[in-house]
Amino acid sequence: MMPVPKTVLLVEDNEDNRIVYSTILRHFGYRVMEALNGEEGIATARAERPDLILMDISIPIIDGWEATQVLKHDPETRQIPIIALTAHALASDRERAMEVGCDGYLAKPCEPRAVVAEVQRFLGRPGAAAGDGAGSVAAPGSAIGDGQYAGGEPVGNGVRTGGDGAAESGGGAAGGGGGGATGAGSGSGATTATRGTTAR
Repeated sequence: MMPVPKTVLLVEDNEDNRIVYSTILRHFGYRVMEALNGEEGIATARAERPDLILMDISIPIIDGWEATQVLKHDPETRQIPIIALTAHALASDRERAMEVGCDGYLAKPCEPRAVVAEVQRFLGRPGAAAGDGAGSVAAPGSAIGDGQYAGGEPVGNGVRTGGDGAAESGGGAAGGGGGGATGAGSGSGATTATRGTTAR
């Protein structure tokens, strides 16, 4: 029997970011649900009980700070890990993320593979046996777990990965549909996110 894929709720109002992050997460075997604002994110989290939430902070109606607090004060959703995705990269912003209940923190713009690596830190790699590191993604730069910035280097309107790139086979994570988010890794590294992620 095939294992049930882990579910990630992506709360993000920027379409380009949603396409990039959801595409690469699906490529790595996660089921992805999307919400466009904090109110929708809270409702979806309560109804669907995802395994993890990627929470943009600058979102309409209810911002990510308040949405996180609501979910962490709800006994039904408080156990769900929440990773903040924010363009606020100051130390005080990281501290605030921890104070409101975020379990992880990524400063935008961040490489798609950094997002995958942080998700894998909490959920593991879909279908992987214990101790099997094949197919896992190492975040660039400093370890994300210590709260340090793990963003990528902006290249034009995209984000460049280091080493092997975010996708290593076929036509990349998004061979078709949705506008295509990643390119095949080759040479000294692939340029991911045709549309590019933005710091919003």
